[in-house]
Amino acid sequence: QQASRESYQSFRQLVEQFPPSRYAADAKARMDYIVNSLAEYELHVARYYFRRGAYVAAVNRAQQVVLEYQQSPAAEEALFIMTQSYDRLGLTELRDALAELPLRQRTAIVLRYLCDLPEAEIAGILDCRPTTVRTLVHRGLADLRTRIADPERSAPSSEPGRKVTTH
Repeated sequence: QQASRESYQSFRQLVEQFPPSRYAADAKARMDYIVNSLAEYELHVARYYFRRGAYVAAVNRAQQVVLEYQQSPAAEEALFIMTQSYDRLGLTELRDALAELPLRQRTAIVLRYLCDLPEAEIAGILDCRPTTVRTLVHRGLADLRTRIADPERSAPSSEPGRKVTTH
């Protein structure tokens, strides 16, 4: 892993110092490959912990993928491992409520509270303003509170203004 990180830094230095270079495009492609490889490794470890029943460790490794490699294809599976681990840990109510949130709200909440990222960094990941991150988190948390406090209230309705009762 250390060699991969050093390689990434070297390619990044080349791209930053010599953007018009004929090697810049190749360096960018190699940087993407390195990031995806590092993310896959972390995901591999998260899967290992999950299979062994070490769900807290699996959540921690999956969080690292979401935190450090948000744009990587591995981030989606990392969120899935986190969800499954929460299920196995008995945190199903939170898992279900979180899963029902829109993707950007869910991502903002996970990055803010599980990964402990500042709003400015989350804004960079989500490609939005910090005020948008605050709004996503605020609305998402309000929705989570409603869903957890009154699951019936968050049930989908067939007609506007009418609740669907589930038995």
